[in-house]
Amino acid sequence: MVTMSAILPASAAETCSIHPAKGLTDVQLNGLAKLSQAAAQKIAVSKIQGKGVVSLASAELEAEHRCLIWSFDLRVAGHSGIEEV
Repeated sequence: MVTMSAILPASAAETCSIHPAKGLTDVQLNGLAKLSQAAAQKIAVSKIQGKGVVSLASAELEAEHRCLIWSFDLRVAGHSGIEEV
């Protein structure tokens, strides 16, 4: 499996702008997001665009290291595995 992960170190929690409380629902997290899924996905795809045709395997808005982030699993045509951005 090939992965490219945007893992946030603990210190990144201090620099992110949205710190969701624990236990929020997906609807509540979506209400806090500054970017829509479509806008965030466009940015994620641009990070690996030169590798081939990119398709979405899954998307999740989540609280990670006390920061609200979009996480995308992307497939690149002609390559095995998933790229996580």
